[in-house]
Amino acid sequence: MGREARAHAEWKGQSAEVKAIAEATEVILRGAIKARIPRNAITAICQENGLLTINVGAEQLSLDLGVTEAAKWHRLLETPPPSLAAKLGISPEKPAYLLGKTDDPALAEALADAQTDDQAAATVVISVIGTDEDLSQTVKIVRQNPRTAVWCVYPKGKAASPGDTAIRREMRQAGLRDNKSCAVSERLTATRYALPAEPIRPA
Repeated sequence: MGREARAHAEWKGQSAEVKAIAEATEVILRGAIKARIPRNAITAICQENGLLTINVGAEQLSLDLGVTEAAKWHRLLETPPPSLAAKLGISPEKPAYLLGKTDDPALAEALADAQTDDQAAATVVISVIGTDEDLSQTVKIVRQNPRTAVWCVYPKGKAASPGDTAIRREMRQAGLRDNKSCAVSERLTATRYALPAEPIRPA
C-alpha cells in the first residue's frame, strides 16, 4: 500500500508545499513542485524530527512530514516493493497461462518461472490485449473457464484501444468483476477479473 501526505518539500532548488505520494515503484510530488522519482533510484533514506530526507544520486529530496508520518514513510520506502510476479499472484507453484504475446520486459521477467502451457493447470490467465480481436479471445476463454481469474494487460492512457472502459464492459458482460489492479511497466497496466464472491446465506 502507498501513502499520501501534504508536506513542505525541497527538491532541486525549489521549496514549496506539495502533495507527496509514495507508490510501489515511485515517489510522486504534485503541486508547486512536480516530480516522479523511481524508488529504485533512491540511494539513501533518513529521518530526523519529522524531516524525511531521500537521496537520489547527487540530488536530495526533503519532506517535512511530521514525526509520525515521517517514520511511516521511512519504513515504507525501506521495504522493497513486491515483485510484479507477487502482485500478479503467480509463482512456479501458482503458474499462469499466457494468452497472446508480450514484448514487455517486465511482464516477461514475471512470467519466466511462473508460466504453463497447460491451461487446466494454470491458477490464473494473463491476457495481453492490444486489439479488439485480443479482447474477443479473452472473453471466449472466460466463457470456457468462468472460474479462472483473468489478468487483462493493456496499454495505459486514454488513447489505448481497447482501453479500460471497453475491457471492463466486455468482462462484466461475461459475468466477471474487476477486483484488483496494478502497474506492469511504464507502458502497461493490468486489471484482475474474477467471478464475484457468492453472498453468504443465513444458516
